[in-house]
Amino acid sequence: MHMQEGVAAILLGEGLIRTFVWDAMRALDYLESRPEVDPVRLAVTGNSGGGTQTTYLFALDHRLKVAAPSCYVQLLNRQIWDSLGDAEQQFYGQLAVGLEHPSFYLMRAPAPVKILASTHDFFQIDAVWEGFRYMKRHYTDLGFSERADILENNADHNYDRTQREAANQWVH
Repeated sequence: MHMQEGVAAILLGEGLIRTFVWDAMRALDYLESRPEVDPVRLAVTGNSGGGTQTTYLFALDHRLKVAAPSCYVQLLNRQIWDSLGDAEQQFYGQLAVGLEHPSFYLMRAPAPVKILASTHDFFQIDAVWEGFRYMKRHYTDLGFSERADILENNADHNYDRTQREAANQWVH
């Protein structure tokens, strides 16, 4: 069931992630309407599929000021031999035009991004680090190297206390 809707969208030349991002933008609309929310300090974090949504939502919604994706950001061209993840995690045709996960963060550079990675994840840790180094070089070229960071947690695919605390520290 996890893949059916994503594959169906691909067959129609679409990506299900578009619907996920649209829904998340509407959630931000709601958050902005709340009196207890400071709309100029919005941040986003999430793990796995939440890391997927964090990546694309951050790239496409400038209301978000800081991001901390967990267990998602890597280089697709390295990961393709093992697993690209679920069908709903990619925009239709993104590999064909050369869009890697770090590309979506570079769209918002130099907005702060901290990648939360797990050493023993099914996302290859060397592909995660290679993607981070690519992103870090561009942030450094812009004069904001401190706004791109990474945490490698010696764990499996997760959003455990170590990663949640790192995300919390980053967004504050």
